[in-house]
Amino acid sequence: MKLFHFTAIEHLSHIVRSGALQTTESNIGSGSPEWSPHGEHVGPDVLWCFDTPEPEGARKMLTTVRRTSRGSQRVSKLLVRFSLAVPDEDVVSWLPWARDQRIHPQWLAALSKDQRPDTWRCVLRGVPEAEWAEVEWRSSERGAWQPVAYGSGVVLDPRV
Repeated sequence: MKLFHFTAIEHLSHIVRSGALQTTESNIGSGSPEWSPHGEHVGPDVLWCFDTPEPEGARKMLTTVRRTSRGSQRVSKLLVRFSLAVPDEDVVSWLPWARDQRIHPQWLAALSKDQRPDTWRCVLRGVPEAEWAEVEWRSSERGAWQPVAYGSGVVLDPRV
């Protein structure tokens, strides 16, 4: 199955050096103690992906805030795109899978608000470089995609 994983440009060199995209929090556990299950890593960790090369309606999901000594900084995960070729049996559609994991309905509604969870896919394992069909970057969230030069654990910083 062709999937697309997005990340921040700051993560690119670490990913290439490690030779694999790693799993992370599946968001099954809610952020509210009154909504069970609650907490981080309640469900299995996953690799978040999309079934579309331009994840419309995912800006909130693909933006994080990094705390720095100067305050907070918005970090976009829409600047690096990994196109993946993963066997169908290793991929789940997040929405029905999350329900099977017993995600709390109110937490599901909060996560899905103004998003497109029908396009969210998860790989239930890390994805090695052998399954990366293409790695691309862009200088802004609406810019044109350009290939990233990488190999043998080394990536050329595309910004220079």
